[in-house]
Amino acid sequence: AEAIRRNSTLRCCRIDLNSTPVGDETGLAMAGALKQNRTLRSCSIDFGFTQVGDETGVAMAEAMTQNATVQSWSIDLQYTQAGDEAGLAIADAIRHSRTLQRCSIDLGFAQAGDETGTAMAQAIRWNTTLLSYSIALSSSSTQVGSKTGLAMAEAIMRNTTLCFCSIDLRHTRVDDETGVSMAEAIKQNAVLQSCSIDLRCTAVGDETGVAIAEAVKQNTTLQSCSVNLQYTLLSDVAGMAMAEAIR
Repeated sequence: AEAIRRNSTLRCCRIDLNSTPVGDETGLAMAGALKQNRTLRSCSIDFGFTQVGDETGVAMAEAMTQNATVQSWSIDLQYTQAGDEAGLAIADAIRHSRTLQRCSIDLGFAQAGDETGTAMAQAIRWNTTLLSYSIALSSSSTQVGSKTGLAMAEAIMRNTTLCFCSIDLRHTRVDDETGVSMAEAIKQNAVLQSCSIDLRCTAVGDETGVAIAEAVKQNTTLQSCSVNLQYTLLSDVAGMAMAEAIR
């Protein structure tokens, strides 16, 4: 952390602390260094499977807010103790940034819930500089559900700058209401070039599958679209609709 703070030539920095015994003391030091560095343009930090929590998440959000030179942030907090306090702070930093172009946040299987999910959606909707956005809120609990899914769909529909968007909601409580809304958002968005949506192990079914097929068929700007529907309730009805859309 001290090395990053003092360095005056680095443009790109990637730090992988995944599956190490580090905690918030390290997280706070890293955030403090990133807050002060004025040369970095791209930063990626992986805290996955560590002991960090909300304290680190909030500090990283503050670094994102105060460092105006970094245009690409990637923060991995999967399988940590980070919850809604961290999620809300990061979402607020993204929403109000005027320099951020690429952002990837992974809170999969952490402690965040619908409060974070809806805040992240609002961040997508109102940020006017983001070109690429990736958010993972996959959960083995019941903390993330349709409230998040519907908010994400609305954000995709309304955003006018994103060229790439990836949303991971696997193992959450979302259902066809979310799936159909996501499809409608894809259908109506006129700027997205690449979209990835992961709805594995959720309660979505044929209604979602048919709606996504229709969206792919009607959208004229998408160049790449990935929708993962493994372990859902889809049948041949959805499969045939998707085949027709591709044809």
